[in-house]
Amino acid sequence: MKVVIITAIVACIALIGGAVYFAVKPKAPYVRVTAVSAAFDQRVKDGYWKKGPEEAQVVQEEFTDFQCPYCYNFYQIDTQAAVDTTANLPSVQRRVYPYPLTAAHNKAMDAAIAAEAAGKQGKYWEMFDLLFSKQGDWSEEVRSAFKQQVVTYAKQLSLNIPDFEDDYASADLEALVRKGIDEGNNRKVTGTPTIYLNGTKVNPPTSYDAWRAQLAASVK
Repeated sequence: MKVVIITAIVACIALIGGAVYFAVKPKAPYVRVTAVSAAFDQRVKDGYWKKGPEEAQVVQEEFTDFQCPYCYNFYQIDTQAAVDTTANLPSVQRRVYPYPLTAAHNKAMDAAIAAEAAGKQGKYWEMFDLLFSKQGDWSEEVRSAFKQQVVTYAKQLSLNIPDFEDDYASADLEALVRKGIDEGNNRKVTGTPTIYLNGTKVNPPTSYDAWRAQLAASVK
């Protein structure tokens, strides 16, 4: 009888031990499928996203928030300038720093991280365009619904979704965004969009014509 009891106790301990092992067994680290883009590596090195020629007449720096309606207005104006081939505008290198106003915009940080996650797969500017052009579709949603929305955008961009979701949840990308916030704070940024042309802070334009004039005036 004692042998049976002891055997039962040993069996129970083994079962409990196995259950504990599987409960606390560390999850295998996610193995990335896609290569990290060279543009993302450069962004980490520079501290900002950039596009445009290195010898551009104008260096345009902007601190932006994807959920900010004033940033959306500037996005529309600046996009018009980028595609206008008749205006004889100066060449521009655009540099973008994330500056989510988290106290006012509950999904601004999430959107900034989503753009960085797309950037790791070489699609930062495409996600940048989607987040701004679709701002009205997601900015008023509850925060819990935003991930599903942004994954939909990632699918539209043909991103690898497991890689995107892993990057979206990454503390490293949030830390990268916070470096943009730190840079803005160091430069006394208090709102968005904050824009510099060749190192001089300018007021956000109220119209396309005003923006054309600001760009032309900034050429040295």
